[in-house]
Amino acid sequence: MAEETSDSQSQKLRNLALNSDIAKDCESAKLVLEYTHKTASSLLQAYEKIRKARKAKSGTSTDQEQDLLRAMLVMAAAGLDGMAKQLIRDTMPSLVTKVQAVRSGLETFISRQIRGDADIAEPISGAKFVARLFAAPSHQRQAIEEYIGELTGGSLQLTN
Repeated sequence: MAEETSDSQSQKLRNLALNSDIAKDCESAKLVLEYTHKTASSLLQAYEKIRKARKAKSGTSTDQEQDLLRAMLVMAAAGLDGMAKQLIRDTMPSLVTKVQAVRSGLETFISRQIRGDADIAEPISGAKFVARLFAAPSHQRQAIEEYIGELTGGSLQLTN
């Protein structure tokens, strides 16, 4: 049964990928990923050049070589973090209207905010949250912006 659910979810994702509006929303994230790949590839090339220059065929890398590999790993992680956040920022508004699971996540977020039991570093009071929604020209747009802020506020690399 889990396989059926996974297949069903995969099909839904493929259907979303075919939606041209969502594909357009992913362009900025695609650029972030391309730049990340280019930078990480340059660091790998530098690593390979240094190893080739010292005629290293195998064995332990030098401290300098290891630093390049670490830099490549950090760059890749930061780029993936940035890409994921960009995807959230750019696709959330359209996904809320098209995907029930996303809309449900937004509803859960709003409910937690109103109760004041949000899982964020600096929670705001429920009254303050509702006031910000009512003061905004578009209540739904403001709620989505608040949700995006929570999802992208910290580094995805950090865990508790």
